[in-house]
Amino acid sequence: MRAVSLAILFHVGLCAAQTTVTGRVVDATNGAPLPYCTVARVGTTEGTITNTDGGFRINVAPDDSLRFSYIGLLPRTLPAREVDGRDVRLFPAAVELGEAVIRPDDQLYARIIRANKWIRQAPGTRSKLFFGVETYNNGLPVEMIHAYYNASLKGGELMDLELKNGRIGVSGIDGRLFINYNTTKAFALIDITADESPFPTSPLKHERAKLLRKGFIVEQVSTAAGPDGVDHLRIVPRANNPQAFTTDIWLEPGGDAVRALELRCKNCPKHPFIPLYEHGRIDTVDLRYKQIWSAGTTPFPQVMQMDYRMAYTGPETHERFTTHALMHAYDQGHGYTLPLFTYGGEIPDYRKIGWLPEDTAFWQRVQPPLPTQRQEQAMRFLRMNDINQGQWYNELDNGRNFFKPPYAVWSAERRIRLTELVDPLALASGTMPHDLDSTTLVAQFYLDMDTVDGHFIHRSFTVADGYSTKVPDVREPWTDCFHNIWFDLCEMERRRLEAELNAPSMTPTRAVTLHTTHTRALQRTTQRYLRETANGTRCEAFFPWNARVKEALGIDNIALLGL
Repeated sequence: MRAVSLAILFHVGLCAAQTTVTGRVVDATNGAPLPYCTVARVGTTEGTITNTDGGFRINVAPDDSLRFSYIGLLPRTLPAREVDGRDVRLFPAAVELGEAVIRPDDQLYARIIRANKWIRQAPGTRSKLFFGVETYNNGLPVEMIHAYYNASLKGGELMDLELKNGRIGVSGIDGRLFINYNTTKAFALIDITADESPFPTSPLKHERAKLLRKGFIVEQVSTAAGPDGVDHLRIVPRANNPQAFTTDIWLEPGGDAVRALELRCKNCPKHPFIPLYEHGRIDTVDLRYKQIWSAGTTPFPQVMQMDYRMAYTGPETHERFTTHALMHAYDQGHGYTLPLFTYGGEIPDYRKIGWLPEDTAFWQRVQPPLPTQRQEQAMRFLRMNDINQGQWYNELDNGRNFFKPPYAVWSAERRIRLTELVDPLALASGTMPHDLDSTTLVAQFYLDMDTVDGHFIHRSFTVADGYSTKVPDVREPWTDCFHNIWFDLCEMERRRLEAELNAPSMTPTRAVTLHTTHTRALQRTTQRYLRETANGTRCEAFFPWNARVKEALGIDNIALLGL
């Protein structure tokens, strides 16, 4: 099993919009806010979802119409100009059945099997995806994650996530940190139709009604009042099936297409969450997982929620945490231009996100929709407790903690020590061969780019790669000087790359070509440097290279670090 954990937030896609519309979506029968209601720009793949208070914010063109849809309620389409600053009221589309009518029916089992088949046959799709996590201890925020990905989904399963950008905020309790270390894994591990799972049994794993009946009771809770409604069925584990989810499923009227489903358990008998340290234990987990499906020609789970409460016991501590997680897939068929960077092995969210320098412009472009008061407080928390802004984070040993991967970003103000950057976890696992006397120096150019309103924008930086770098364990007096001259040479090549990227009419395709060209030039320079310095053992050969660095960057490593 893998250590995973999770929580909530929202997103809005990039729109070529001229005005911003805000409003609230409520239940017309009682005025209750409708959380995670879909708000779509008609005729586009763009849209957003409401927050937990039913509030939304979306960019629109002057003549746009917005379609509001929520499970069990009639959808509604309105001109965008008519909803700004107002409540949008949605009416019921289902008739609740009386308690005496809620009873098992043979046809219901067959219908669940057909719904299972419908999910399995749902075509694959790609989209952009927002991922948000909030964790609270006694009502106080202790963790927050915002991240954007390109997602691949098929048959109700999250197949792949590719990170575009992210940020993390954490705050300690009595000097201890509670973190959801590999959050996206929990979503990927929940395959609602899988025969085997680290979670409780899903009734949707069954492909035969006879097997489903053995372990579950299927009841009909409500029926659609019209073609825009949904039929609500509930699937309850029998007494002989204690390690199973209770499941609610909402289907198209009289049909098999899934509109939403929810799996839940209290004190779950089975889950994949484990403490990072052996001296702690997870006592109980209450879990709720929900999917809301799109109703287009290519249906897919547009919203995925996971909420759980966890009791944790460690040395001299017993804590209860509540975590809310949300994935919102949007802009179907489109994706971000992903950064050009190769990660070493399978790296959890924390390690991928934590080391990245903040991209302020990106976060301004993808601002979340209208936040609740609680979320505004959480956002302030995120800004105040961003892990890579804290002194404690900068002082962490890269290879020996759960936050930082063994990467170092070039800085004129900070000299690196490669002997401390090389990842001991990779060495211990045997994924990277290690010769005590060998030297392999590897750097990458991190290049992130987008096209916004027809304009190419980008950022780049030079990164020492501790996953692939190999250096002798013994540090000589000149070792740091040798390594930093090399790293400065890498930065000089990146600046040549930057000069070309800033040319007029630059495109992502051209940028990829330039990135490849300058990466190869960097590799040639590295090989020449290692050859002429005999892998850092001929100190007299450092001088001409140091002179080149001093002329280009104004840094004299021999004077700073000595030989």
